[in-house]
Amino acid sequence: MITSRGKWIALAAAILLLAALAAGEALWGGRTTSPNRIGGVSLGMPDESVELFLQGYFGLESVEYESFPDFESARMALDCGRVSAIWTADVTADYLKQEGPYSSVGPAETPGQGQERFSFAFAFRREDEELFSSAEQFLGNLSGDEKKKVLGRFLFEGPYGHLNSIQHRRTDEKTSKNSDPETIRIGVTGAVPPLELIYDSDVSGSAVLLACNWARSIGREPEFVVLPPADAYINLLAGKVDLLAVSASSENHSLTETKYITTTGYLGVKEYRLVTREKGAESMGSWTNMIKDNLISGGAYRKILSAAVVTLGTTAAAWITAALLALLCLRMRQSGNRFLRGFAGGAAYIFRSVPALLLVLLLGFGLFGGSRLPVFLSAALGIGLYGAGLLTEAAGESAAGGCSEPGKFSLRAFLIFLGTKPARKIAVTVMQWTTVVSCLGVNDLAGMMQTIGRRTMFPVFAIVFSIAFYLVLTVLLERIPYTDGIKGEK
Repeated sequence: MITSRGKWIALAAAILLLAALAAGEALWGGRTTSPNRIGGVSLGMPDESVELFLQGYFGLESVEYESFPDFESARMALDCGRVSAIWTADVTADYLKQEGPYSSVGPAETPGQGQERFSFAFAFRREDEELFSSAEQFLGNLSGDEKKKVLGRFLFEGPYGHLNSIQHRRTDEKTSKNSDPETIRIGVTGAVPPLELIYDSDVSGSAVLLACNWARSIGREPEFVVLPPADAYINLLAGKVDLLAVSASSENHSLTETKYITTTGYLGVKEYRLVTREKGAESMGSWTNMIKDNLISGGAYRKILSAAVVTLGTTAAAWITAALLALLCLRMRQSGNRFLRGFAGGAAYIFRSVPALLLVLLLGFGLFGGSRLPVFLSAALGIGLYGAGLLTEAAGESAAGGCSEPGKFSLRAFLIFLGTKPARKIAVTVMQWTTVVSCLGVNDLAGMMQTIGRRTMFPVFAIVFSIAFYLVLTVLLERIPYTDGIKGEK
């Protein structure tokens, strides 16, 4: 049997080993050997098609392309060396050059070079003709100085010192059609900074400010909804947003008949560019940067702390649920009614045999999928069912549970059983299964660190941090004094 001291030694050794793996990722994991490995924001186009476009547009012999879910992830991949360049519109390239140690490369000789390729605009559904006409008129009435003032505020100044911050609602919350006529939902993706900037819990940018001014000019209050770039138009056509703040208006549009309509453009784009890191710029692969990006930057520490509280709360709620349901099952198993005894035994067997993940999914997306029950409770209940099956079986096999003989059930004995070593091990199992609740959108620690790892391009560091958290929590749970049951209980 491992002693308490041995557990702490094993914990320290495990964390040191995992830290060594994270250090290896920081030093070598993100490096790319291909000079033509290019990244960009996922736009719903196959990576192979983007590779062909980039080869022709920039005159490259070969291209390895990797798409990312958002612009910040693509930029982070460039910073840590995962890609050698990212392709952007010229407005974004100019913006990045004044934000950090970046340089840009223009296209090769292409037809129409030097002329406007397309212009950024607002996009509406075809049936929203009235909103479209209003926005078209608003943009048409803007003087050149007014438009330059709005656009220049973000194009030629630093990004975060003077944000026109607007609280927004994310797409993981309910984004169904809002019946409030005073609100207009504006979709933003953050794919084209500085037209759209998404920072922590705020959105800002030139296009965001324009859309906000337009909405208030017609007496509506803007509500900004953050969308994945690849799904932005799907959400627009589905009516989850009323417009997209950033779309493209172009005469050479690839679609013969678009399903949406765009206003007159408010900012013209002449070319795409490749953005690269300047030679000699400090790599983000250092320990200090890795820790800062994963645990501090963008308010990560607040999100991690909040997710840790959610994990602890889910564990506690699942354990209470498991104890109550196990108590009910044990009561029924000691009943004089044969049907109740069989039902309780069968239910407990099913609960402990079915993976907790499937129980969570069944409750979250099935039984309570259309209800107003908080997702947190659905997740805790699913894991609680699994724990109840384990507790019922363990208590029924233990004299401490007061259920070893028919008709001998003792509530006092069961409560004391919850403080025994077997019950403590089940509590640890319940805690470990809380890592699956992110499948329902619950921001637990495991899910939050996975999200941060994808954003920062250091997934091993994020995984190491999560493993260390759960190892420490396991040791602490097992350190709680436990009993050997009720001696002499008859």
